[in-house]
Amino acid sequence: MHFTIQESLHSEPQPQALPYAAALVDPELSESVQSVEQGIEHGLATSAAADQADVAYTQQDHSAEVVKEAGRTSEADAAAGAGASVLKVETADTANLAVNKQLAEQEAAANNLPADALLMQGLLSLDSQKRNNIHLIDDHTLLTSAGTDIILLDFTTCVPQYVSTPVAEGVGALAASADHRNFVVGEKSQHGPPNAYIYQYPSLTLEQTLEHGTEQAYSAAAFNQAGDRLATVGSYPDFMLTVWDWRSGCTLLRSKAFSQEVYCVSFCPYADGSLVTSGTGHIRFWSMARTFTGLKLQGSIGKFGNEELSDVSGYTDLPDGKVLCGAENGSLLMWSGALIKFVVRQSPEVPCHRGAVTVVLAEHSRKRILTAGTDGYVKLWDFQQLSDADSGEDSQYFFLRPLEEVALGEGVRVRGLVWQAEGRWLINDEAGILIQVTLPSSGPLQEGRIQQLLTYHSGSIVGLAASPHSHMAITAGADSTVRLYDYR
Repeated sequence: MHFTIQESLHSEPQPQALPYAAALVDPELSESVQSVEQGIEHGLATSAAADQADVAYTQQDHSAEVVKEAGRTSEADAAAGAGASVLKVETADTANLAVNKQLAEQEAAANNLPADALLMQGLLSLDSQKRNNIHLIDDHTLLTSAGTDIILLDFTTCVPQYVSTPVAEGVGALAASADHRNFVVGEKSQHGPPNAYIYQYPSLTLEQTLEHGTEQAYSAAAFNQAGDRLATVGSYPDFMLTVWDWRSGCTLLRSKAFSQEVYCVSFCPYADGSLVTSGTGHIRFWSMARTFTGLKLQGSIGKFGNEELSDVSGYTDLPDGKVLCGAENGSLLMWSGALIKFVVRQSPEVPCHRGAVTVVLAEHSRKRILTAGTDGYVKLWDFQQLSDADSGEDSQYFFLRPLEEVALGEGVRVRGLVWQAEGRWLINDEAGILIQVTLPSSGPLQEGRIQQLLTYHSGSIVGLAASPHSHMAITAGADSTVRLYDYR
């Protein structure tokens, strides 16, 4: 600030002197500036008087009285001249202030567009890398997210609808209730604790905002079977598991889920007081237990024993309390409590999948278990055989062949899958493809129809250019692909 004023005293005032103009806008800063100006005015007057006195002292042909008189006269003239200079600066900067204020208002207006100034016109991509990012919200609508947007995609027409939310920095977790009446959006935030927003469907009205559930981002969320409770898990640094009575906004229970990233959380559909979380190198089994001090969350870490430690992306609960999960090596692990009861493989040499198992679902009506993985296969297994199975006396392995399997295509890596009641699968491929599989009404699954509904970049978009001559745009992605779009 001091430098700006000194510069103004020795050169013409510059219109872009925003710091000085900004200081004059603020009343408290204006008082400081005036104080500094008065000090400078006094200092310049004193300095000028001293210079004149020195000159007078060196002039030997004048008397002391003449020197004193000249000094007094020069001091007065210098003070008057300095005052005139400061006055000139104040007058010029007042004019500059008006210009700068107008420019600042124009810039603010440009940077703060009204909410209705922009309208989303089309969907060019989905987030194919995010886990648990596709959910059925009704018989023909897929709930998903991309960036800060919540998207309702009618997969019969591929027409998207965009849901306006307060999310500003990205969506961390997304989940829908079993009755399809509500969905939750857990946000990411680097500038304070993120919120979880619960919407009613199909009205899309915001019903509840849950605060202070985690420190920076939500990584997973799930409703219980009745839809009145919600479990959320935070990401780094706290990894906090919270059970909510979401309608009242009250926290029921809290506990640290793990010390590394948590991919999934769910309530057991057969016992509402039981939950499962899984993620990097772990699976954990939780119970809401009543103790002498009240209701507590008690968690037991799954012990892999002789099996290789594995990330767990997919699992399903069985009616007798066991849990079946997928492993990175392609095996299926059957858990009883916190211990592995047996390991499912097709044979000693052949795992269930030739790659990580990312999806495990149970279809209770037809007594089948569905698995899918990074090998691009979807496989169906006999539910009853797995539920009743036991390992051999000399081995912890149980060998079972799938009932049927479907190859989705070369290079497909299944990230997520939802199972429709009408005999369709919707599959999120890591390579950037939304796939629909229409199952045959009778006959083998291989006779079903595989259709690509959408194709898009499988990672972040790092470059974009629009054509100046047509309604075309070209994008470059971190997946090493270049794509041309007609965005009309």
